[in-house]
Amino acid sequence: CLTTPAPEPRDIVWSNMTYSPGELKFREFFVMGLMALLLLFWLVPVSALSALLSYEEIKKVMPWLAELIDKNELIRSLVQTFLPSLAVITLNATLPFLLEAFCYIEGQRARSWVENSLLKKYFLFLLINVVFIFLLASTYWNLLRDLANSPATVPQKLAIALQRGSAKHFFLNYVVLQAFGIMPLQLLNLGVVLPKMFYRMFLIRTPRDFAELNAPPMVNYGAVYPQAILVFVVTLLYSVIQPLILVFGAIYFGVAYVVYKYKLLFVFYKPYESRGQAWPITFNRCIWGIVLFQILMTGIFGLKKKLIFTFLMAPLIAFTIYWGWTTDRDF
Repeated sequence: CLTTPAPEPRDIVWSNMTYSPGELKFREFFVMGLMALLLLFWLVPVSALSALLSYEEIKKVMPWLAELIDKNELIRSLVQTFLPSLAVITLNATLPFLLEAFCYIEGQRARSWVENSLLKKYFLFLLINVVFIFLLASTYWNLLRDLANSPATVPQKLAIALQRGSAKHFFLNYVVLQAFGIMPLQLLNLGVVLPKMFYRMFLIRTPRDFAELNAPPMVNYGAVYPQAILVFVVTLLYSVIQPLILVFGAIYFGVAYVVYKYKLLFVFYKPYESRGQAWPITFNRCIWGIVLFQILMTGIFGLKKKLIFTFLMAPLIAFTIYWGWTTDRDF
């Protein structure tokens, strides 16, 4: 269907209103190609960075730095626990700016549509780069071979990979860092305050520039929701393998509730109404996480030789997919 309900005037991206349906389709395929290339090449720095910043690799590559780290027990513990997670979070934090540019290149005709498209793209990148980073670093080719030779063994291989000690510790540290570090820091609004300081010192020349600079920042749900959905998925995946993660996952969402309630009331400004379009997208991604968790549990039951539970997971996965599809269709 070429006809859709028109967004409100403040929501429209007027520069994208002149493209024909053919041009929009070409731009969509072009951005899909860019996404595939970016996804392929982004795995390299993320995997390499998380591996190189581990304490064991630092000892191999830079023994002098390892000696300095060993002199302070607090620094040593921080490097061993949080450095790889912090590196991955920092690198992935640059993605929304690039992916948002892709959304505008794609020809989205409303800013709310740009946010929704960014939400989909950003979550896909986070899911692959964070959840599957250890699989890609260690068991990627084995998984591909098993998928070709015996697809039924893939859930078991996935369960083995996700149960490894390094993966369990990484994801627990990831959620802890999000709960106690990244989320509370958002109250400082450093991403808004620091650029404003730079602009004020070097670029502001007129009263209009000053007024625009001091306008309230806008909330971009396309960059906010994926992080929260990812923490939900990671917490769910490791709720059985690493039950302690449930505590920190609950703390994360409790802190996020306080932080975003404050920011939505007193900091953020939304100049247009998007009619709640982000919620159905968020719901579908949460269903993805539940299905992924159920596939993981199928593999765990298979490893434990619990054949009855293993076979019972098949109708549960099918029902979850069907219920998610019908709910999204009806509501």
